[in-house]
Amino acid sequence: MRHTLVLLALMLGCRGAAEPLYDHSGPLYFDVEFVGKVGGLDATEPMPFTSEGTDVQLRVQTMGYDKQPMAWDGTVKLRVNPGALRELTQDGQGRGDGVVTVTGGVAEVTATIALGYDQVRLWVSDEGTEGVEAAASFASGAAPLLHVLRPTVAELQRPVDPGGDSPLHRQYVPLLGYGNEFNSRELIVTAVLNDGFYVLDQSEESGEYASLFVFTFSRPDGVDIGHRLSELSGIVDEFIGFTELSFPDWRIDSTGHDPGPPLVLDPAIVCDDLEMEKWEARVVELTSPVPDFRRASDCGTYEEFGQWPAALPGECNGQDARVTVVNINTVPSFAFDECDENRRPQPPEPGEPADPRFELEYLRGVLRHTEPADPPWVIDVRNCLDLPAAARPSDCPQLLMRPLSGPRKAPQHYYRDIVTCDGVPYRLDQ
Repeated sequence: MRHTLVLLALMLGCRGAAEPLYDHSGPLYFDVEFVGKVGGLDATEPMPFTSEGTDVQLRVQTMGYDKQPMAWDGTVKLRVNPGALRELTQDGQGRGDGVVTVTGGVAEVTATIALGYDQVRLWVSDEGTEGVEAAASFASGAAPLLHVLRPTVAELQRPVDPGGDSPLHRQYVPLLGYGNEFNSRELIVTAVLNDGFYVLDQSEESGEYASLFVFTFSRPDGVDIGHRLSELSGIVDEFIGFTELSFPDWRIDSTGHDPGPPLVLDPAIVCDDLEMEKWEARVVELTSPVPDFRRASDCGTYEEFGQWPAALPGECNGQDARVTVVNINTVPSFAFDECDENRRPQPPEPGEPADPRFELEYLRGVLRHTEPADPPWVIDVRNCLDLPAAARPSDCPQLLMRPLSGPRKAPQHYYRDIVTCDGVPYRLDQ
């Protein structure tokens, strides 16, 4: 122990008696406060969620190690979380990099913040000044907490730029649900499939961007059509052009609610991605869809993925109005004979009568976007009840009793994925 003390004394002596152990010439922290009236400081009066942005004025004061204001020249970085810093203005100049210049220990700026929710923090930190050799002190300071409403489904879905991704892409987001004391929403489950479920915010007056897919990897246990959610959160993701909520968490408030009628899809918009995006994840109804196999590859796609092209009456911007329908994951025994190997090739030879085309009075399902599909807008059939009674397969009761579970699979299988009580796979023809 004596030798250790002697060695420590020698090491300290090498520094020189007048040299301090630490440099206290820089800032210890920053006082950050709002200037003027700012909403959201009171938890009982939260700010509205916004994608466009809200301006707040900030004053930054440098504080020294004596915990008194100090004169200091340098730069600090301004950040916001959760949310985004849309714009930063200082002395009439825009600062797109979020860097604030501190002169004489003080800085005043206007920050435009957006996409914040729940509890939003703005803070500054000294991370070094460009062109100055002095090391960064990493002193920091935060403004008072701002309370902001959670976003609605439409605010999550509606892109800032037309045709773009969700403004909350790759963020963990809690959504407004039923029972929120500031903005209660009728968040109703409209479909349950073998990889997740769909919700519709019936409180959205226009109905645009009001639906969302919640990806649960396999069929969610305990969720059914007509359930109303008080809470819903998860990571916003874009999967091959389709917005979804991954790794979700939810809470069911009550059951037995009317999911509402399907939206009758206008054939005139099916080739307009911007218009179709408004109804993504919505339960829709097609009027008089007709199987429209045009290429040999269409049959290959049908056999592998269980999806088939459908033509709708009318046109879309001078083109044929067409969508893709997928039923293999929910009604695998419902099929057409267009891809039968013994069927005469289309179109018929001259002089031969054309084969009658099987037509459906209507077809219902959930609207999805899948970039590799052709056409890319897909109608995902929820169950055999989405087909007219005359077109439902004979095993419809069994399909309703034994809904598919687990990840989606292709090609179309003769056996169901779920086994019966005696351990034997359920056959489609039984």
